[in-house]
Amino acid sequence: MKMFKLAITATLLTWAGAASAQSISANYPESVVSALNAQGHAPELTVDSGGDPMINAVADGIYYSVLFYGCTNNTNCQDIQFRGTFTDTVLSDRDIVGQNRDWFIGKAFLDGTNLAIIEHPVVGVDGMPRAMFNRTLDKWVTALKR
Repeated sequence: MKMFKLAITATLLTWAGAASAQSISANYPESVVSALNAQGHAPELTVDSGGDPMINAVADGIYYSVLFYGCTNNTNCQDIQFRGTFTDTVLSDRDIVGQNRDWFIGKAFLDGTNLAIIEHPVVGVDGMPRAMFNRTLDKWVTALKR
C-alpha cells in the first residue's frame, strides 16, 4: 500500500510539473519567451528602461514588444502588454477610432509624436495555459497586420 501511495504521489507530481511547464507566467519571463519561440517569433529577452523584463519579437516581419507590469523590484511581475509601434504608418484620428471600435484586441492611438501605437494588455498572467496564450498571440498577430 505504501508503494502504491508513493507511485500515485510521483505521478501527480509529474503531471503537475508537466502542466506548469506548459503554462505561461509573467513572473517567469522565460515561459513567455518559450511560448513565443515555439510560435516562431524569435523572442529576445531584455529589460526596459526601469529594469523590468521586456521581450522584443517579430511576427510575420512585424516587430513588437512584450512589456511586463506589476513587478516588484524588477521581478515577480503580474501582467504583460503586447505593444507595436509603427514608424512608417500614417493614420488619421478616424482610422484610430475605427480600429478601436471594430477590433477587440489591439487598441490603437497616436503618441505625442504621431507614431501609431497598438497595444493589448493581458492581466493576471500566472499559470495561463499554453493554448490560451497561443490564442491570444494569434489574435495579437492578426491585430498587428491590420
